[in-house]
Amino acid sequence: MKLLLSVAVGFCALSITAYANPLVAGSAMVTPDLLALTGLTLVTSETGVVLNSLTFTATLNAAVYSGTNNICTGANCLTFAYQVMDTGGVGTGSGIIEDLTASNFSTYLTDAGDDSLAVASPVFAAGGMAPITVGRSLSGPGAVVTFNYPDTTSGSSDLLPGDNTTVLIVETNATNYTTGLFSAIDGATATANAFGPTSPTPEPASMFLIGSALLGLGLFTKRLRRQN
Repeated sequence: MKLLLSVAVGFCALSITAYANPLVAGSAMVTPDLLALTGLTLVTSETGVVLNSLTFTATLNAAVYSGTNNICTGANCLTFAYQVMDTGGVGTGSGIIEDLTASNFSTYLTDAGDDSLAVASPVFAAGGMAPITVGRSLSGPGAVVTFNYPDTTSGSSDLLPGDNTTVLIVETNATNYTTGLFSAIDGATATANAFGPTSPTPEPASMFLIGSALLGLGLFTKRLRRQN
């Protein structure tokens, strides 16, 4: 029985590892992973953020979730989620959107993909158009994650007026969040504040300990010099 249990646990671990597909800095555009928000805890969200450019208008919903994801184990691991609704063209513009980018994910482990919700949530609509590919910039390093809706040989996969995306997800190993940037692009670019990861700010007590240690080191060095 113990042997069977060990084999089963090992198989589950292998399955989880095989499912995770980290998106490293400089990754070429690849097929997005099928990710999910199931089991995660909503930390914060924003809805109806306006993305206006010279050729299109759109709105953005964004949220931060905590909990174990594919690349980070623990209740404090953060997952960032976004959804864009293309609301129309501007002037003679077609209203088409081809690329969506989120930042700043520099130095963090990430996995990127999407979730087509079967039922709408308080933050996100159900269904939507999935990105064709996802990628991560080399510079930063890896600051920008891109969700791509390009023209294809079989037709257009662009976001058109009236379309909304699936829930676009970036899983990370970050445990703190701050204001990030989100952009919609098609020749013209529209950018708005959303959410992104950040390093934790040291607590005052920690800062005091660090300061005391540096002061002690300085005094020790000064005494050593006098003795020499």
